[in-house]
Amino acid sequence: MPRLLNTYEAHIALKCAQELTALREALRSNSHLTELSAGGLPLSPAAAEVLTDIVAASPCLASLCVGDSATGDEAIAALAPGLARSSSLTRLDLGNRALGRAGAAALARALISGRVLRCAL
Repeated sequence: MPRLLNTYEAHIALKCAQELTALREALRSNSHLTELSAGGLPLSPAAAEVLTDIVAASPCLASLCVGDSATGDEAIAALAPGLARSSSLTRLDLGNRALGRAGAAALARALISGRVLRCAL
């Protein structure tokens, strides 16, 4: 049976909360996805909240890319709790994102959780 290891292979477009909700349901019992890329896509605060659930509940997810997207501090703040709860995430790509003071503070609180997480800004 083929395994979905990363979303680059599947060419999944994660543009809105509804698409992310469908992905979250599909990944409930997944133990193979290691890399999730939502980079280059607008990420609303609502979509970020769903992504937070995916990150927190995915035991094998090691890498998350949300860089190069039109995402504001609200979406980063919504994503931060999932980053803090993740037991497997080791890489976060926020490259080319205009991270404001509020987003940086939320990200800092998530990183203080003690997890080993490398962040590319």
